[in-house]
Amino acid sequence: MELATQTLRIPFRHVVFYSGFRQTCGQVSGIHKLYLKTWELVRGKNVMLHDVHGWRSDARAMGAIIGASGMLSEAVIVGYSYGSNPAMELVWELAFKRIRTAHLILLDPVRRWPALPGVAATLGRFPIFRKLNPFFIPEEVHAVHLFRQRLDWPTGFPVKIENPEATEYHETELHVGHKRVDDSPVVHAAVLSAVKSFCER
Repeated sequence: MELATQTLRIPFRHVVFYSGFRQTCGQVSGIHKLYLKTWELVRGKNVMLHDVHGWRSDARAMGAIIGASGMLSEAVIVGYSYGSNPAMELVWELAFKRIRTAHLILLDPVRRWPALPGVAATLGRFPIFRKLNPFFIPEEVHAVHLFRQRLDWPTGFPVKIENPEATEYHETELHVGHKRVDDSPVVHAAVLSAVKSFCER
């Protein structure tokens, strides 16, 4: 009797969400709603959708998981508010491994320095401080989309592209407060569009 064999497919495409500060309070948020919509898109595809990670997550562990898929791995990474810090740490972890981030989506990203937790909360209110402390984007990122709002604090920090010829850059200004950025229909449409194109590659 012949035994049927099935090839085990190891996902090399990954989607990772990092939530902001208020999600740690156990509130249902736009990030979690977006996660469920994304799950519907990737279901049945050779794509690994990881659980939503908090803003204090260790990006090195996630980098090791994605890196285990090999150098052909790719990722879509979404970071909201403080969650943009581990999202960027993951981007650089992957860049050091020469792994490509297909889409990086930052939602009103707020810089945070663990050793000086009050710095961003105090000085970050000043536009000049935000301008002098951008998030640096490595050339291993194919496309980055920055969503920002200027109605209240926290207000997103800018980004600086390492190699504009290697990385596509898009910026959208939202007319909602910081706490509602992750619930914006514009944001949801952009993230789902990125994931959809990622799945169809």
